[in-house]
Amino acid sequence: MLQKDNLLKLMDSWSGMFSLKKSLSTSNEQKDISNISRKFADENYSRMFVMIIFGVLFAFAFFLSDIVSNFYCKEFPVSILNMFYEGLYIVVGMTVLLIGIICKLKKYQLSSKMKIALHTIFCSCAAIGSGLGYVSESLRGQRSIVPLFFVIYFGTVTTMPLGLFFFCYAAVFLPALITQGVIHTLETAEILTTIGCGLFFSFNRVIYLRFRLTQDELERVNKELGESAITDPLTKVGNRTRLYRIFETNKQQWMEEKSEICLVMCDVDNFKNYNDTYSHLKGDECLVKITEAIKNAFPKDGTFGELIRFGGEEFLILLAGDELYERLAVMYQNIRTNICELKLKSGVGAVHEYVTLSLGADISPYNESFVLEDRIKNADLQLYISKNNGRDKMTVTTCKEGNL
Repeated sequence: MLQKDNLLKLMDSWSGMFSLKKSLSTSNEQKDISNISRKFADENYSRMFVMIIFGVLFAFAFFLSDIVSNFYCKEFPVSILNMFYEGLYIVVGMTVLLIGIICKLKKYQLSSKMKIALHTIFCSCAAIGSGLGYVSESLRGQRSIVPLFFVIYFGTVTTMPLGLFFFCYAAVFLPALITQGVIHTLETAEILTTIGCGLFFSFNRVIYLRFRLTQDELERVNKELGESAITDPLTKVGNRTRLYRIFETNKQQWMEEKSEICLVMCDVDNFKNYNDTYSHLKGDECLVKITEAIKNAFPKDGTFGELIRFGGEEFLILLAGDELYERLAVMYQNIRTNICELKLKSGVGAVHEYVTLSLGADISPYNESFVLEDRIKNADLQLYISKNNGRDKMTVTTCKEGNL
């Protein structure tokens, strides 16, 4: 019984190597394969044209060779097949190549679907042409299928839809096998070679797709881990690490554009009272709502903006661009309106009936003397001025200093 179970497990594992069913047990996993198809079409788009050039050169060389040897006059029925075989390569290959060149010159970005369509058109026609060439060789009693390996292998590797593999494979081999069967020249070796090629290509295809599934999953997990390292888990906005990364990424551009940098420290007024009155869980809900209120107030004119949870009930707003004093004034009014509409009751002992926000802002040019920590300290100082002046205010320090 034990040996039988082991045998079944062994058969199951081997069958799994030639099947994607285990890997695609859910619709989401099947969707992953479609995503891989689109990504792979993008990656191999330029390689497809290399394959086309080689294919056209081979077909053109065969075409010239047939003309020189006067082949088209000697074997009329077979020569017709060769004309289709070589002509399909040349016409379709040159057409697809021309489309690619035009798109490149006009700097037109093709969609993934269009790239897959071009893959499909060329490789389908190449497979049909190869099948006709194989039939032609069979009628002449030849068995050379080495050129077909080039077509079918590269065609299936660089073409995405898995179903197209089976079409290309059938288009290359089945016509020749049927022809050989009709004229009684079919041999066992030919059948075994065909089956062996199919298993070889299928095996490579399945192994590759499984590899890509695993690779994409690893990339997704690494991306999520990277995002979690720079994201506040409660409010889903950036943390201090993200703030430093933003400056590291954009410093060169901001320097060249001579941008202004606006840093705004925000603090929820009397938040301890809110927590003590309604519980810390309600306090977390309050912070999430405050976060959304601030995010919805950001400028919609393309000005660079980012919200950072600085710690506890403190947030930092980062704006980069020009005319930031005027943009900040509008943003502040929107923040006040959004928070007022929340109507979050303040806790016992709070100064205001509803939750409010105090802000302190620093606006300065981004140049060689810009020091992030110093600008944050200055924004924090303006925040305390707002707190001492009665809360629910914003104090700004810039070339146009004042209270809003």
